[in-house]
Amino acid sequence: MIDLGITPTLPKLKSYSAVLEFVPPAFIVAAFLVIWIQQKVESRIERRELALRIKKEGGSINMAKYFKKAADKFDKLEYLSDLYKLIRENLDEINS
Repeated sequence: MIDLGITPTLPKLKSYSAVLEFVPPAFIVAAFLVIWIQQKVESRIERRELALRIKKEGGSINMAKYFKKAADKFDKLEYLSDLYKLIRENLDEINS
């Protein structure tokens, strides 16, 4: 091949600015920041909706833990079981 004048020629590589190395990490950080902000906004909206739901149903803010988001309603069975436990504890204290 060398006798025919065919030799390998390597292409000249372009060199880019060093600033371009920081672009992908900057986008990754920006993506995490946007996701964090979105999560904060959604949690505030959910708290506000829960407060409105509690007010609409006439419950107290302490009933928030009995609200099931998936079913979009309050879990009355769990609420009554906790109430029963509280009554039982108070009766036990009174009786002893």
